[in-house]
Amino acid sequence: MKKYIIVFIIFGFNLSSCQNLNKEKMIEKFIKDQFNDKISTDDVVDIYIEVKPDSLNKFSISDRKKIASGIIEKARNNQSDDSWLIPNYEIKFINDPRVYPYKKYKNLDKIEIGTSNKYKDRIYVLLDTKNEEILQYFLLNEDNDKILSFSLFIKSENLGYFFTY
Repeated sequence: MKKYIIVFIIFGFNLSSCQNLNKEKMIEKFIKDQFNDKISTDDVVDIYIEVKPDSLNKFSISDRKKIASGIIEKARNNQSDDSWLIPNYEIKFINDPRVYPYKKYKNLDKIEIGTSNKYKDRIYVLLDTKNEEILQYFLLNEDNDKILSFSLFIKSENLGYFFTY
């Protein structure tokens, strides 16, 4: 009986680790694809970004998909915007991007994220190759299988909010 309990515990731990790894791998693949000119920005949005009906959002689903595609296009063209934290063009040159849970590297944060604590477990970050700076933020959906947001709207110098598409 003890053998079965130990096997069950090990299986549960492995399943949990695998699910976390899958989230991170999905985001890492998105990071590569957002700068891959061979994949259209619309396809990147369709594959990785969750856009669902929202009665509080004044934009239609197709408009929100266009906004997400536009941010990816700006990132690919190395364009910046003072009010948006657009993915840094230097990310394109990271050969093996690594994503980590935000709470693990929160101490590196230069921008306070204005969001509810209930979302903190669904926030991931891309770090530079030396693990000294956060280059990009990601908010996952409740199922942790799609990205809700990959850019921040900057309200003030040190305060940013996720824009969900």
